[in-house]
Amino acid sequence: STFAKLLLEKGLSETIEYDSAGTEDWNVGNPPDPRMVAAGHARGIDISGNARQIQLSDFENFDLILAMDNENLSELEAMIEESEEESEAEIMLFSEYCPEGSPSDIPDPYWGEEDGFSFVLDLIEAGCRGIVEEINS
Repeated sequence: STFAKLLLEKGLSETIEYDSAGTEDWNVGNPPDPRMVAAGHARGIDISGNARQIQLSDFENFDLILAMDNENLSELEAMIEESEEESEAEIMLFSEYCPEGSPSDIPDPYWGEEDGFSFVLDLIEAGCRGIVEEINS
């Protein structure tokens, strides 16, 4: 992934643990969308794995949980509120790490045109660079 590559370049791959999860269970166990895999492959990025749903334990096991859009952010906050647990993790929007002027909601390219996957990868790559810069500062 882009994030893995950046962590390796900065010598952080042994100290930073990361994962990806959805707020809903629709795609649990499914591989990534083939269009996203192809868009990543065109950039030399391996997009693989199987979808999983976020668990309450993630709020204890991770320091930072990033939502791709405001709806996901609200769902994450509601999970914590309903569980009546304290979140150890900071919960925020992924776009906080993207360059100024980026959309606050990272769009879901599934329903759009083919070029939507490339646009989303641009945003993800920029956000990942922002995350690594903050970690490394």
